[in-house]
Amino acid sequence: MAAPRHLLAVAVLFTAFASAAAFTDPPDAIGLLGLYHTLESPWQLSGWTFQGGDPCGEGGEPGQWRGVFCKGPSVVTINISGFGVGGWLGPDLLKFQSLTKLNLAANKFEGNIPSSLPWLHSLKYLNLSYNRLSGIIGDVFVNMDSLETIYLHHNEFTGSVILLADLPLSTLNIEKNRFSGYVPGSFQSILELRY
Repeated sequence: MAAPRHLLAVAVLFTAFASAAAFTDPPDAIGLLGLYHTLESPWQLSGWTFQGGDPCGEGGEPGQWRGVFCKGPSVVTINISGFGVGGWLGPDLLKFQSLTKLNLAANKFEGNIPSSLPWLHSLKYLNLSYNRLSGIIGDVFVNMDSLETIYLHHNEFTGSVILLADLPLSTLNIEKNRFSGYVPGSFQSILELRY
């Protein structure tokens, strides 16, 4: 019985990155490859490649992969703010288990907030502002107990923000969207709040 094509493709990618990414955690390397592919390999992401590579270990110098910052073998920050890249954000984000900062502001991302966000258990800072994201937030932020800062302003989000009420936020900006409903009372404890 032949293996399904998608499983074979994943196995090939994993093998390529496991051997090429000698220092970088393999899930992080695979996540960067998937993100690069999803974004259709834009020129703005200099240093990113389909040829494998070691984003956290190439000479140990920051900036080898533009916008990617590591601590040891782990990708801890992706900051591609203002790069003008676009596309949709898929499941590749769930690979980054040590990611603490994700700044995708001022780009051309479309679609919904990726459902893979809750898998980012170390995430403290998220900036998706100034994009073309839309839809209902839903429960994508539920159980993200470490998240402290969220910037969602200047998008086309709709629905309620009630599911953000239980997060331990110190900063929240949800201006210039199409949210409806009431502002939860717990938002009063957020030090920097814009709605």
